[in-house]
Amino acid sequence: MPICTLTARPNGRQRLNEFLAEDAANPILLVAAVRYLTAEGELGEALDRAEAFHRQQPRDLAGTAALLECHFERNDWESFREVAADLPEFAPGEPWLLTRMRGERALHDEDREGASQQFERVLAVDPANPWSNMGLGRASAGPGRLEERAAAQHRSAVLARIRVNLVNVQEDNPEAAEQIAAECAEIGFREAAETFRAHATRIRNALRRAERE
Repeated sequence: MPICTLTARPNGRQRLNEFLAEDAANPILLVAAVRYLTAEGELGEALDRAEAFHRQQPRDLAGTAALLECHFERNDWESFREVAADLPEFAPGEPWLLTRMRGERALHDEDREGASQQFERVLAVDPANPWSNMGLGRASAGPGRLEERAAAQHRSAVLARIRVNLVNVQEDNPEAAEQIAAECAEIGFREAAETFRAHATRIRNALRRAERE
């Protein structure tokens, strides 16, 4: 079960630019570049690239999702709605970012049930998705849904801790892997918990062998 998602990292951006230098027309790379720019807060350049890509490939759902994300981050709901007006109906297998943007629009329109449905669709395929966990928490803010909201907020908080702690998982630090395993188990990510437990065991065994040698 994945517990990591795309974040803006300088080394990742550099690698992406190297790939683009070799294959400048690759749609996957172009969309990834837009998302990196958006994540880094370079929204003006991100918007220019996203709109250019959308004009060339208006039916590319990943590109459309990246454009919607850019409008969302700019809080430009008028432009968001213009792009969203041409969206097809939800279909299983569509980019999770597009589904999340459907949820953000529903939430902005105060359609909490609709928003919850979209965020839950993302979480069905990516349970650790932090934005959809937070979105579900916001969508569950109404009366009678306090328990659901609390669960979503708790899950988001634990996922945030996991992401911070991931950098501590080194070949000389089995405790970090064990801590993440416990946190994964706490929010029901059993497969991830087992993976990190096994990783911690492997590290401990390797350290013991090194000590004996």
